[in-house]
Amino acid sequence: MLAQIEQALPPHGLMLMGGLTEGAETLYLLGCTADFWAIFTTSDEWHDGQPHPVDRWSMRVLGALAQQFGGRAEYPFGGPPYAPFIRYAKDGGQCHQSPVGMLVHGTAGMMISLRGGLWVPGHHPVPPSSATPCQGCAQPCASACPVGALVPGQPYDVAACKAHIASPAGADCQQAGCLVAQRNDTSTCQRGNVNDGFRFETLGVGQGITEDQAAFRVGVENLNGLTGHGGNDVARLSGTAAWHVLCRRN
Repeated sequence: MLAQIEQALPPHGLMLMGGLTEGAETLYLLGCTADFWAIFTTSDEWHDGQPHPVDRWSMRVLGALAQQFGGRAEYPFGGPPYAPFIRYAKDGGQCHQSPVGMLVHGTAGMMISLRGGLWVPGHHPVPPSSATPCQGCAQPCASACPVGALVPGQPYDVAACKAHIASPAGADCQQAGCLVAQRNDTSTCQRGNVNDGFRFETLGVGQGITEDQAAFRVGVENLNGLTGHGGNDVARLSGTAAWHVLCRRN
């Protein structure tokens, strides 16, 4: 089962980001590769002008995969209630807590974008667990935020981050993405150009993203998935910002 699922994912720009068994089922976590954006922007969902294109793409593609493997798909959007994808990611063995609280993955770095999970009946092999990439790291992420919104041992300062991004001084963060995530060396595999016209709509900033799509995921999703959402352990997003980068809980 594991090998078959792994082989089915690359044409969709997806990869396995961990897995676990729970009850009588096995969960496989599906996240974006560096090829995702090029693949997604050829889809009908991207071109039809309707809301929530990434979520609709995810439902179509993961729904088909679930049918192919005799399982069911679950998504980190569509609530409330919201599925506990941060718990899934941590228990899945490949996503780890970083010094600043955001989750980090050995390949995706802090640019984690889980499109959903595939539940398959029965207990099956899952991807091997990995050691945290933070081990032995100099932790440049710990001092990368220019306004101290993401620092070790402190809750995420959403107000400071949003205010900075909305100001002229925050142009670099707004256009090129979260500096904290960029300072994570393993994130570089997920970088890619973007001309999607997505906006910080859920932040109310209203400025288009034109630089780095992967960094845009972090810049938007970290802001929306942490403080102020009732403590649920899922990065909650809506509308065109629905990429679901998994971060820390406050």
